[in-house]
Amino acid sequence: MKRYFLINLCAFICFGVIAQKEEKVVLKDEVLNGRIKTIYEKRFNNKIDSFAYCFNELGLLIAEESTLFMGPNKKAIYTYNSDNQRVMTKMYDIDENQTDYIEFTYDNGNLIKRFYKHAASTPKITRYVDYDIDTYKHDENGNIIERKRITKRKNLRNESLQEYIKYQYDSIGNCIVEEKLELNGKVVERKNNKYINQTLIETFTWQLFEEEDLYLKDTYEYNKDGTMKSHTRIIYMYGSTDEEVDKWTENYSYEYEYDNEGRLIGETKITKTTSQIIEVPIKTSTWKHIDFDDYGNWIQKTIGNTKIERKIEYY
Repeated sequence: MKRYFLINLCAFICFGVIAQKEEKVVLKDEVLNGRIKTIYEKRFNNKIDSFAYCFNELGLLIAEESTLFMGPNKKAIYTYNSDNQRVMTKMYDIDENQTDYIEFTYDNGNLIKRFYKHAASTPKITRYVDYDIDTYKHDENGNIIERKRITKRKNLRNESLQEYIKYQYDSIGNCIVEEKLELNGKVVERKNNKYINQTLIETFTWQLFEEEDLYLKDTYEYNKDGTMKSHTRIIYMYGSTDEEVDKWTENYSYEYEYDNEGRLIGETKITKTTSQIIEVPIKTSTWKHIDFDDYGNWIQKTIGNTKIERKIEYY
């Protein structure tokens, strides 16, 4: 009966949704074609992990389930407001007992609060955090200018500040300054970002580390297609930027594969790292689409040594 949990839930939620002809669906970082109802996914790499994703007729992800070889198995249900913003995430264990849940609060379309209630401890797993509260402030353009995280640990009576960050933007919305603060307002880290045509090219970081100033600089180069060409980081001696402690650079090269229809079906990324201190081996990462369905969505894919298969159902 448990294995029908997701399917029955999808049928129940989708029945009451007003139909809308959405031709695109977003799953994590993927944009998929067609009005997708359900995706069943299996990943093979000396073991089998299974996943299922259910969408309503508006193209919103409303449920997902994972069955992992090493466990734990999890389920999640998502609900939305009339603006299609997620307002609740409820998580369940394999026995369909609710564990964690997350509530989202909005004001004028902007997320202003995220409340995460963690699961209770079990005989096998000890949970140390009771809940987290993230609060956000926005400017008139909707950019986040302040973010705080408050945490309540189960063994303490009072809440504690875990993160306090402020952001500044230029006239076109690029984040040019990011500051991390303590509860008393003291700045302990500052990042200054530089852009060309809204593309990040440099981040200069100052940190207060063990009551001393620590400086780092990251620079980025890009290829014409927007992919990263290189990333260089310089770590300076404490107290100034006159002496370098280390400088390492990652250079990236790409090889692409296309099918007869001109679709990108594969990529190989080669990363070569040079450092003043350590020797880093060359890293290679690859992925390739093996097969597509009639909507142009991939249904077989390899990422390194992992093979992924999908079955997609449409409205």
